[in-house]
Amino acid sequence: MDGEQGPEVAQSVQVKVMDVARPRAAVRPRVGVPELDGARLIAEIRTLEDRQSALAASQARLSVAFELLQRRDQADAGVPAAELGAGVGAQIA
Repeated sequence: MDGEQGPEVAQSVQVKVMDVARPRAAVRPRVGVPELDGARLIAEIRTLEDRQSALAASQARLSVAFELLQRRDQADAGVPAAELGAGVGAQIA
């Protein structure tokens, strides 16, 4: 998985939680979606997990870049070294 797939993969299988508890014959995909099977569901889950990991990595990189930027701006403004970065976590959260 390269993490470059479009949003159509995440939207391609929409099964309601209630449907999962019903007998197998009652679980039907939306119109235009291939028949559901275990291998397809696992592949879709893996794709979503890959995307989630890629997004988390991107979020971490952006958070570090933001913190460095804030520390630089604070240092330029004369904030004492011991206080650099104060409040950055709250801004990100």
